[in-house]
Amino acid sequence: MNESHPKDAGQSDRPDEEGSFVSERDLREIKGSLRIIAVTCIALLLVLFAVAFRALAPMLKPLAVSVVFCYLIYPSISFLVRHRIPRLLAYAMGAGGLFTLLYIIGQLIALNVARFSSNIGDYRENLSSYLVTIDAVARRYRLILPGEELSTDKIMSTLPDDLFARLLGGSTTFAFDFVGNLLIIVLFMVFILLETERLEERVRLAYGPEQALRILGVVENINKHVQRYLVIKVLLSFVTAVVATAIMGAFGLHFYFLLGTSVFFFNFIPYFGSIFATIIPTVLALLQFSSPGDALWLALLLTGVQFFIGNLLDPQLLGRNLNLSPVLILVALAFWAWLWGVLGMVLAVPIMVTIRIALEHFPETRPYAILMSNMVVEHSEKAEARGEM
Repeated sequence: MNESHPKDAGQSDRPDEEGSFVSERDLREIKGSLRIIAVTCIALLLVLFAVAFRALAPMLKPLAVSVVFCYLIYPSISFLVRHRIPRLLAYAMGAGGLFTLLYIIGQLIALNVARFSSNIGDYRENLSSYLVTIDAVARRYRLILPGEELSTDKIMSTLPDDLFARLLGGSTTFAFDFVGNLLIIVLFMVFILLETERLEERVRLAYGPEQALRILGVVENINKHVQRYLVIKVLLSFVTAVVATAIMGAFGLHFYFLLGTSVFFFNFIPYFGSIFATIIPTVLALLQFSSPGDALWLALLLTGVQFFIGNLLDPQLLGRNLNLSPVLILVALAFWAWLWGVLGMVLAVPIMVTIRIALEHFPETRPYAILMSNMVVEHSEKAEARGEM
């Protein structure tokens, strides 16, 4: 008589292809092992990605900038084409207008940098007067030891002798590097724009009419969202820079155009950018103006501009196009700053927004887009507004 043995709880056996039985527990272990392998492979790919992007930075940075420029000039190209301008001529006009603007800005920045060395003496005198006041306060409250003093000479002696020469030389080197990269950027833009023209036809030939229509629809949707984000961000940064430049010019601050240009780029760096864009002009104002009250008023006005545009206009116009987790933004800033320096910090958020928007358009990758987003906070705020929480 055959005895039947009860099966272990939770082990519903199922035959495999060879007729043997695989328990549910074995299947869970296999799936767990596959997940570990997948996570390990992803981690290795991320390490390889970081090493490759850091090693190939001289070529990849101009490529990234050229992609951003293509997104920015494409609306103007579409406008020209709709008004019966030949497409190649529209490309030339859009690229030419962009680089003419960059050339003018570069020339103005160079003039401001050249004037910097001629004003060092004035800054030194104002710094000395501030140090006299600080020294008196420090002695009154016994913050420094008897016999010690705060002086400009001591502070300047702690700096390298050729500091300003190196700063000016570094600025000149940066200008030449930028011109060289500008030529590379132009070449990249030409190839990207030409590839864009041929992409639709090649996708139709590769995948057939129906599947190509779906693929091109997804690509167009991604491009539309990324382009909208970049265009709005550039416009908001431009408005912020123009208002900040006008305020600094009204105060008579030296190098106000150079500082206004830096405001434009700092505005692409979340959280820290607005702080840098306010601190740097304030410090220069303290060195230039004899009264610290003028520097304080300048700082208050610049802070007000950053607060109004960054906290009121920016969220209203960008909406959920940004929608990135604050922690992810900080991690992205640190990672891209390590990878590509200041340019990496400027491009960090646009790159992460592009990745999130791309992941959002595919069912398989949509969960990763949700993890990257600030969606839980957004939904909680909407629920509170409706009185559900």
